[in-house]
Amino acid sequence: MLFVTQLIRISPFPQFETDLAIFNQFLADVAKHCVDGQPPHVASPNSSSIAVLSDRDFLKMSASEVQGILRHKNIAITDRPVKPFIFDEQGLRELKDLTARVDVQGLYPYSL
Repeated sequence: MLFVTQLIRISPFPQFETDLAIFNQFLADVAKHCVDGQPPHVASPNSSSIAVLSDRDFLKMSASEVQGILRHKNIAITDRPVKPFIFDEQGLRELKDLTARVDVQGLYPYSL
């Protein structure tokens, strides 16, 4: 599990000034829910909306146990083995056919 032990300075380069305002508001909203500088699922796991499980523990659970947790919380699984992904043309091909049409939703000025 990864724990952030120092503050991280983020310097976004927004396309529009409103994006920066929205991003800063998002960060402020996230920060106000931290407990002693930690996210709730780390500082107080029992009262968090996120249940953190190791891959080993998750795989031991029955479907009804998983559903019991999902009734009240989202599940984050740690130590899950994943295939390495390289962000190149071949890696993107594994996600989607590069010639496939992709619909993009949004509001002006974001619409293409």
